[in-house]
Amino acid sequence: MTTSNPLPIYAVVGHPNEGKSSVVATLTEDDSVRISPTPGETTVNREYSVRIDDRAIIQFIDTPGFQHPRQILEWFRAREATTTGLAAKFLEAHHNEPGLAHDRELLTPLAQECGVIYVIDGSRPISSTDRMEMEILRLTGNPRMAVINPKDTGEAYIAQWKSACSKSFNSIRLFNAHQATYSERIALLESLKSMNQDWEAALATAISAFEEDWANRIRQVSGIFCHIVRQAITHTESKSVFKPDEEAVTRDALQKKYRKALHEMERNAHQQIRHLFKHSIFNLDIPPQSILHDDLFTSRTWQVLGLSKKQIISTAVLLGGGLGVKLDLMAAGLSFGIFTLSGALAGATAAWLKGEDLARTRIKKQKLGGTRITVGPNTNPQFPFILLDRALLYFQHVSNWAHARPVPVVEGSSPIKLEDTEQGFTKHWSKEQRTACAQFIKAIATDQSYKKQENAERAFRTQLQQTLH
Repeated sequence: MTTSNPLPIYAVVGHPNEGKSSVVATLTEDDSVRISPTPGETTVNREYSVRIDDRAIIQFIDTPGFQHPRQILEWFRAREATTTGLAAKFLEAHHNEPGLAHDRELLTPLAQECGVIYVIDGSRPISSTDRMEMEILRLTGNPRMAVINPKDTGEAYIAQWKSACSKSFNSIRLFNAHQATYSERIALLESLKSMNQDWEAALATAISAFEEDWANRIRQVSGIFCHIVRQAITHTESKSVFKPDEEAVTRDALQKKYRKALHEMERNAHQQIRHLFKHSIFNLDIPPQSILHDDLFTSRTWQVLGLSKKQIISTAVLLGGGLGVKLDLMAAGLSFGIFTLSGALAGATAAWLKGEDLARTRIKKQKLGGTRITVGPNTNPQFPFILLDRALLYFQHVSNWAHARPVPVVEGSSPIKLEDTEQGFTKHWSKEQRTACAQFIKAIATDQSYKKQENAERAFRTQLQQTLH
């Protein structure tokens, strides 16, 4: 990137199979970047721009690996004392040599004075070839950063790499492309500012756009969370039957339909979150030990996630008799009075013991004959917190899942594992956060005015956004 070009452009270079494409995929959040364990798969430059609001804010060029570093270095050294713009001069001198096609491709963006990100596999020792590549990049004169990308978990050679890179690069970063979080990506971009003072303003603009885009995603995620809670705590399935012997079959069918609908709501919410974080091609592998592999209504889910027993009781009391009365009216007096004010403590205890079973079935005789069978809504105060915990766990996995995906895992090898959180989040919320959630639930379940529902949702979303950040 020249100072006349406001778009920061960086060529990502290095030895074949060092993780260049993985770094590009993670920095651009683009899982379409071709990543392969086979050296030399990238044979031509590929440009990947980060676009926000249809505006390119930064560009990375995925380049082929060095093929003939010794020949390039010898040519550079023979002319370094008298020649500037060595990359451009090399291209001009060797434009007809087919054996140097990959090297010419790599040097093309360097001849245009863009920034350089040199990617190194820090899990292996330094070789003489590495030292030649680093010297070539130094001689180009381009602003340059070394990114040490440890492809394996070993760190025995990290210090060695840092020492060697300090002689040739303006900046050095340790950056695992397969595990980098959003904050680590921003930190790398911040480091690029130190490579050239003339580029600071353009990079600051790009980073600001990244941060605003991320904040916007968080706002949208909070809206998705509120939407699924609203859907789930009000959902019912009903059907009229006119023969007594059909009631049991209809009740069972409605219960299955009710659970299926809630599963679909949850699946849709998770898909929306995944889309927000630009995971569109590969399956996003939830860690095998995650509670998300369990069904929403299993006993284990309800034991591991949600509130503590004390928190359930205080939440049920906070929801108050008004909620119970409303639900009793909806159930035509057949809901056992679990959430009337006098029964709040008993209801909360039941929720702790078998909350997954509290989506009730109601049977009501119709004036014109027959019976109306209704399943739902689930009035258990634990239920929305279970939903939220599962959504928060999914958000944690998706938002921290780097876009640099390796080829399919070979059978018997270990998949990449993210930090596991088996106990959920809501039980660790502050009293203010739980209260905001309870007030939102109450506003929806008791069908308060639109204005009250809107205010309750706004307050809850504010609390959610603090959690998501």
